[in-house]
Amino acid sequence: MLLIEELAVRAWPAREAVPVDGWLLRHTPALTRRRSNSALALGDGDGDARDLAPVVEFYAHRGRRASAGFERSHGYHYRVAPDA
Repeated sequence: MLLIEELAVRAWPAREAVPVDGWLLRHTPALTRRRSNSALALGDGDGDARDLAPVVEFYAHRGRRASAGFERSHGYHYRVAPDA
């Protein structure tokens, strides 16, 4: 996780934040901002290669579309899972 993302997670904490399979799954029911309602890839590695299944399941259970953010060599990237 980038230092800036770590600081942002602390500055704008989600109501619910659960680490699962290399993701930090964040959910705040009253907010619509992506940062408060998206999964953040933890640690090093390519977010593109990570399994999105736990992310999709987490957000589907909460009635939201899955959105995942991760670091890439050319900057930060968000990927939204297709609707199930």
